[in-house]
Amino acid sequence: SQGESLVEIAISDDGLGFEPDEAVARGRGLRNMHERVANLGGRLQLESAPGQGTRLTIGIHLDAKPKAPRHD
Repeated sequence: SQGESLVEIAISDDGLGFEPDEAVARGRGLRNMHERVANLGGRLQLESAPGQGTRLTIGIHLDAKPKAPRHD
């Protein structure tokens, strides 16, 4: 919508790639990244597949009000 400012960051490589669902199940790194971006009112998109490299895209609306972090 008008008046919104969006910052988008995309990082990609042509490395080995991986199965995103398996990586999220094994560790906390990707889960933490998703939570931190969500707390800023943004979105994180991860695309990867074995042998295909990885692309990580983060979009954050600068007008969004940050949410308080959860301390589970």
